[in-house]
Amino acid sequence: MPPLEALPPTTLTQNTPPTPPTSLKPMMSSSSPRIQAHTFIRWMNNKLVKAEKPLVRSLVRDLQTAVPLITLVGVCHEGGLPFSFHEECDSEEKRGENWRGFLHFLVQEGVLDQEYQDNSTEDIMAGNVKLILGLVWMLIEKYHIRTSNARQAMLDWMQVVIPAANIRNFTTDWNSGRALSALVETCVPGSVPEWNVLEDSQAVDNITSAMQVAEEDLSIPALLAPDDMANPEVDDLSIMTYVSCFNTTLTQNLLFWLRAKLPNRSIDNLTVDWSNGVNLALLVEALAPGSWGEVEDITPDTAEDNVRRALSLSRDALGVVPLLTVEDIVSMEVSELQMATYLWQFRTGKVSSEYAGHTAQRCYTSGPGLTHGTVGERSTFTVNTANAGVGDLNVKITNTGDEDMQAQVEDMGLGEYCVTYLPSTPGDHLVSVMWADQHVPGSPYRVRVLGPPDASKCVISGDGLHIARPGWPAEILINTQTAGRGDLNASIQGPQTNMELEIEEYGEGRYKGRYTAKETGDHSLFVFWSSEPVPGSPFLVHVEDSLPASAMIKTTGGRMLQTERVHLAGESIELDVDTQEAGEGQ
Repeated sequence: MPPLEALPPTTLTQNTPPTPPTSLKPMMSSSSPRIQAHTFIRWMNNKLVKAEKPLVRSLVRDLQTAVPLITLVGVCHEGGLPFSFHEECDSEEKRGENWRGFLHFLVQEGVLDQEYQDNSTEDIMAGNVKLILGLVWMLIEKYHIRTSNARQAMLDWMQVVIPAANIRNFTTDWNSGRALSALVETCVPGSVPEWNVLEDSQAVDNITSAMQVAEEDLSIPALLAPDDMANPEVDDLSIMTYVSCFNTTLTQNLLFWLRAKLPNRSIDNLTVDWSNGVNLALLVEALAPGSWGEVEDITPDTAEDNVRRALSLSRDALGVVPLLTVEDIVSMEVSELQMATYLWQFRTGKVSSEYAGHTAQRCYTSGPGLTHGTVGERSTFTVNTANAGVGDLNVKITNTGDEDMQAQVEDMGLGEYCVTYLPSTPGDHLVSVMWADQHVPGSPYRVRVLGPPDASKCVISGDGLHIARPGWPAEILINTQTAGRGDLNASIQGPQTNMELEIEEYGEGRYKGRYTAKETGDHSLFVFWSSEPVPGSPFLVHVEDSLPASAMIKTTGGRMLQTERVHLAGESIELDVDTQEAGEGQ
């Protein structure tokens, strides 16, 4: 883009006719005409260059014919211009016809009123810079920001989009670069994550870096020079013109978020698609489940009732401020920017305690980190909140010493989170998962954390360790509850045959091993815990056709005979003794 010509000092300081009466749309004056003029020219040229039209270098000289402004509005106006004009102005008469036709069109568009046209045409043609700047601003307001009362509308918008920046104006609040960096971070997450600690003394550098990200990642041109934005005398219209360039990205992000929350609805805009209140009602229900009730009964025929109830429920259930009225939304008497400002609040809304219980119940969790873990190894699980409305995910993990452990929560997008933690001590841990300050189903979870495998702590028992009979099942019991996390393997080797034991886990950390010997003779029984032999392994097993009578006696007793627990003195214990295979005896 070619360089701008400096405005002649006499042009900026000349005596100008008074501004039209206050009953007319006010022409905005500036405390820094140089900054405003350069910003507005850059804005115009950014539009004109895309249309391959001649560019503007001087507000006074290049706008004398009105052709650049007419061309600009033609680029911005849907459907082209309904009036003809002279592209080549070789006479004062043609120049006057251009200006009168152009201003008359702006009156019809609602940009100007008739009184302004009557009072100001000659002054604009004479090069009155204040009136020209005011006219360009009203074109920006109409065709770029696309709302009336842009100052208040943009202020409301920035306050909901970057609330932590505490925006109160479009002058000094933007001098340090923190506000712009916060805006860029919102549009490009991760680009300026520490915007809130930027120093005032580095204002120009802060602004330069943020503008560079905006231009490279969002194709937003730097309409202001960084040192102009850092200037305490910068005017609010210049900053609003630049900041409003972010509106397209922000509204597109908002539409993407709304479509994700209402996947079964066709949402193409922020105006007409919301006027009957159906999408608004469904959004409230999606973010605060259970708040609306029977959403199947919602019909476009009751638009005013839908919107009225949605405005009320969104305030009570989500804390969304009703910036618009029922009539505003139903009749669409608001701009897209004003509707976007209202809807953006849903992104940051918090479910009130009255509705939070329904919200948390829509979450579901999965993953091994909710049931077991190993010291020194990362445990993970996922939490899905896609259908749980809005809220904050809080995860608290407590070990056996009642000490809180650090949990890393990663947002995977679309309402799914991955939680990772690293156990450092064995024993039972409690994992609490809360959404909107309420426990999700199953929370808190008891997680059994084991230490590294230690085969020496395995306890082996059972007759099958020492004696067996060919063709008869033999059984051993292996208790690994204090042996850490590991893998159990057992096999038996006979004089001629080898076999693996059938392993069955019948309790937490408790196993049964079964085998059926096929031949007589001494066998070796090997038991390994994570490739390490347990105490006593290998065991010597005598396999004989005839065993001592005592070896053939089987005892049972169900829950009354539990050899792996201590029985209390005086406790009655029942058992059955089967001697059918033991021969005669007492």
